[in-house]
Amino acid sequence: MFSNKLIRKEISSLEAKTSVKQLIDIMQSLEVSHYPIQYHGIFWGMIYLEDLFSINENDTILEHLYLLQPFFIREDFNGMQLYENFYKNDANILPVLSFNNKFLGCILLKDMSKITMQIPMFKEEGCSLIISTPTPNYSLGEVARIVENGNGKLLGVFITEINAMRTEISLKFNALNINDIIQTFRRFDYEIVSKHSEDLLAEELKDHSEYFDKYLNI
Repeated sequence: MFSNKLIRKEISSLEAKTSVKQLIDIMQSLEVSHYPIQYHGIFWGMIYLEDLFSINENDTILEHLYLLQPFFIREDFNGMQLYENFYKNDANILPVLSFNNKFLGCILLKDMSKITMQIPMFKEEGCSLIISTPTPNYSLGEVARIVENGNGKLLGVFITEINAMRTEISLKFNALNINDIIQTFRRFDYEIVSKHSEDLLAEELKDHSEYFDKYLNI
């Protein structure tokens, strides 16, 4: 688990009696979009920086509890939950609560590289390939089988773009013969989006094209 490395315990929740001006100063110094607010020692929610600019800076947060957004993550979080919650709440900070609802600290979006750099897809050497296929035909199992049947080891895969027509997939794998796997994807009607020196078919087509251009210029 990454919890101990990512949770910033020095970012403590503020009591609702804190003034708007004081909170704005703190949030701007930390460059955070939201900040955790507590009431009588109990976490109540996150307040959005932009909302604070619309109220009197001499007020206290207690006078504007209606602005609080009740989002948080539990202490047993995983990397995917973090990315999902950052995106869903349009925030660059997430509060972490224990199973007893005790406030444990916050996680900042800018610290997420600590998780990313530990994912095999990013830290291991291998071929990074981007392929595209009609969305109705997309099958993660088929992608994995093509790599493994080519004696490759799949290190990671994720969807980089999807719509009703096409799905774009980024994957990383290790293999002795990368070209064989690339050509197998072609035989299964996948478009090879990324460029690779190991892609012999692409190089051959390029050579033919250059020869044809020279012929036309004679």
